[in-house]
Amino acid sequence: MRAAKRQNANRSLEYPPRALRPVTSAVSAFQKSTFFTSLRFQRLPTKLYLLQRWGAISQITTTDILKPMSRIFGFVLAIIVLGGVGYALFPYLRTTQEPVEVKVSSELEVTTETIREESETHRVDVTYPQFGIPAIDADIKKKVEAAVSEFQALPENPPESVSAQHTLDGSFEDLYIGPDVVSLALVLSQYTGGAHPLTIISGLNYERATSRQLLPNDAFAMIGMSVEEISEAATVELKAKLGDSMFDEGANSNPENFSSFTLSADEVTFIFQAYQVAAYATGPQEVSFPRTL
Repeated sequence: MRAAKRQNANRSLEYPPRALRPVTSAVSAFQKSTFFTSLRFQRLPTKLYLLQRWGAISQITTTDILKPMSRIFGFVLAIIVLGGVGYALFPYLRTTQEPVEVKVSSELEVTTETIREESETHRVDVTYPQFGIPAIDADIKKKVEAAVSEFQALPENPPESVSAQHTLDGSFEDLYIGPDVVSLALVLSQYTGGAHPLTIISGLNYERATSRQLLPNDAFAMIGMSVEEISEAATVELKAKLGDSMFDEGANSNPENFSSFTLSADEVTFIFQAYQVAAYATGPQEVSFPRTL
């Protein structure tokens, strides 16, 4: 179900920067390109109500009418100008959203931040979580900002391109807070005018006590299996689903094939990107293993 959901997300997201860990040999072609792939700025509408009551006054002159009207006109014009400036600057302000619901109750209060920027050639709309653990929050923010910076460095599209803008969209899912770890899947996608966007789903997992980012070897230890055993089991499951259309290389025993994963209380889920183990149309794939640690 989640794989299908992520396939739909491909229509609007994509691109993995080098700041995020490499995905797999099967997708190394677009890792070598600058392709990649959410502080959501909440545009809170401001409503101004100007109430003016005019009374019936006898023997009023033209000057008497024009003077108060000119003051009112100037006041309204000032509000319009200030409102326009505020509207133009608001997308570049940073704000914290409402707490995010997580899979396991915790004393941590998760909030979200968004980077939203737009020009004639580039548009960015990336939302990411903050756990309230400074070192972990800083690392997630650093990764996201590195992805945005790399995206913004892309040259503009040629005039004949399908899209005048490069777009970078991002969100997150599978948020988990456990007693020992926190985990999320960061979904980043870039569209540069090709046939379709491509999404990269990067599992980010951290040890709460040390704020250390967990690596594939940590995931292997959590399920008590070697990379060769994981590769064999994953290949069997993916073959049953994908048949002869599966790209075997994308799930072989190269540890990079299992570099993107998420954690829950009971499972480790390895994420295979679009194009990694099958054609784009099949979308990203997942294989889960029960945790023993």
